[in-house]
Amino acid sequence: MDAANIYCDGCLRTIDEIAAWSTAVEETRWAILRAVEERRAARDGTP
Repeated sequence: MDAANIYCDGCLRTIDEIAAWSTAVEETRWAILRAVEERRAARDGTP
């Protein structure tokens, strides 16, 4: 987890997202992946 314990350093998902992944429907998984991409862009400073 990152220093603030918000996201996993490797996958950039929250604890809740990681826990929900195995039972999530496809729509929810895509929403999580979109959120991860937004977090990655914000972290890396890319638009």
